[in-house]
Amino acid sequence: MREVVNRNMIDPTPQTFDEAQLQIYTLMHRDSYPRFVNSSLFKQLAQLNNNGNNGGGGSSAGTPTATQTGGRKESNA
Repeated sequence: MREVVNRNMIDPTPQTFDEAQLQIYTLMHRDSYPRFVNSSLFKQLAQLNNNGNNGGGGSSAGTPTATQTGGRKESNA
């Protein structure tokens, strides 16, 4: 993979890192993300989140943040 990126850097194009990006995404999808979701840390955080969202009318649970929407506000209309 590194050789391909180095070769593409000789004459860079907008697609120079596409292959590396796909490889990284695939590794994260198959390895890093599943290990994180199955980790005790994630399970503890999920439990805390579930315990904190049991009622309470003012909760914003499920409301996308600016980060989740790419920085733009979305209308609910």
